[in-house]
Amino acid sequence: MARDQGADDYPYARRVAEILDVKLKGVLLKPNVIRLLPKMIWHLDEPDADPAIFPSYLICKLAREDGTTVLLSGTGGDEVFFGYRSHVAYRTYEQFRWLARFPGGPALTAAVAASTALLGAQNRTARRLRKFQKGLDQSALERHLALSEWSSVPVRDELLRPDVMAAYPGVRQEPACMRKYYESFSGTGELNRHSHLLIQTFLAAHNFLYTDKTSMAVSVETRVPFMDVELMRLAARIPEEHKLRGTTTKYVLKKAMERYLPPSILYRSKTGFGAPLRQWIAEDLHEPIEVLLGRKRVEERGLFDAGVVERVLRENERDEADHAYLIYALLTLELWLQTYVDRRGEEVTL
Repeated sequence: MARDQGADDYPYARRVAEILDVKLKGVLLKPNVIRLLPKMIWHLDEPDADPAIFPSYLICKLAREDGTTVLLSGTGGDEVFFGYRSHVAYRTYEQFRWLARFPGGPALTAAVAASTALLGAQNRTARRLRKFQKGLDQSALERHLALSEWSSVPVRDELLRPDVMAAYPGVRQEPACMRKYYESFSGTGELNRHSHLLIQTFLAAHNFLYTDKTSMAVSVETRVPFMDVELMRLAARIPEEHKLRGTTTKYVLKKAMERYLPPSILYRSKTGFGAPLRQWIAEDLHEPIEVLLGRKRVEERGLFDAGVVERVLRENERDEADHAYLIYALLTLELWLQTYVDRRGEEVTL
């Protein structure tokens, strides 16, 4: 897990259950759960490349087996109350405006980049520093996009074959909807604008999608109370400094919950809702990746440059770059194509 998302949530969940006097049931995310990937793609209907589909599905499955048919989800809380690391990064950008005018600014950013190389491509701290560093000299919208990226733009530009690029000339441009959402924001504050973009895109088209489809796969309905319209309107009126206080995310929400939960629970470091993807790619998924993203299969598919895909796999393997999410996206797309194009809706197996 050292490559992935950090601390285990379970001890904290157990403590919350004790405090609130509720029954807790846990789901152990074993390595062989990755074999569910073709089933997940079949249920999702589209190539949504996020390992969070696994815990979401397994939690809903356990609830259904326990006789529960409706669940409450915290989805949306991070967008509404500034809960992501990207909010902290964007606030830091705002504080670093002077850096561009500082004579040593470029040297400082170069030092940040060099330090990430020393830490290793897949080191958590290095990954976060690299993502932050990419946005230092970007325009406001580009910054929003940079904070949302999980792969390198130059590598993505190289992946598609020239004939595919020629057929879709706009593929390298920023999505028109992103500029539309950015420019149509009518509130105040860049952090609120960042949340607005996240709500319109990441939340609406991604988090809601997999939450709904993985729950309905086992006939469980998931409700999202943070998306209550009146609550969202209230949150939009709360000043930015009360939603993000220093590096404390969701500050006002945490303060409101202090009467119910101790600081050790409320103010601990954020742990993402996901899975040990980098470990899976290095170990459990290694063989399927070599087959499904091997030169022969990639050339037959005709979408990507087989040499670039091979380079991506080897760089990730040697820890020369962190391509984990890009590799997972390519794998997910190939399985989706097999399921819905090659086999016309028939579930495949790994």
